[in-house]
Amino acid sequence: MGHVCRLTDFPVRMPTNSWPVSDEYLEQVVANASAFRCLDAPLLDFSEDSLGFDKDTSPWRTPQNCFWPLDYDVRQLCAGPFHPGGYRCPSGRTCGSNFDAFGNPRFTHSKAMLEALHTAKLNWGFTTYDHLGRALLTIFQSVTEEGWTRRTRWSARALPSR
Repeated sequence: MGHVCRLTDFPVRMPTNSWPVSDEYLEQVVANASAFRCLDAPLLDFSEDSLGFDKDTSPWRTPQNCFWPLDYDVRQLCAGPFHPGGYRCPSGRTCGSNFDAFGNPRFTHSKAMLEALHTAKLNWGFTTYDHLGRALLTIFQSVTEEGWTRRTRWSARALPSR
């Protein structure tokens, strides 16, 4: 569900009434992320992390007033450390999603939820299978040659190299 490279190992608290987050706040967060940790609970970012939990018992079942800082130098989908995939985040970065493994949105702020995929390179977040409407749009876009080749390249980058 839209895993991209992050600056911290976990989501962090959002400053009061502040979006976008200031560079000063972000520097403080990166320097000492544990002091800003959003929720002292498992990430449940990938299915193997979610044993013993379900959608209703996930600590992320209630969205939090937090965000997960993005690595703007890397704007492509990534694969988790134990998942087969061709793209791994650079050292010191974490591959993560704004949703837990059960599809629960992590954050209350709508722009924090959209930011990870809302780029031209990732088709403004429309090309996903997260719900029926976007899945149909993705399939419709794939009918054209240009749409098909772009999505094929995105998928190929996330697959294991052979």
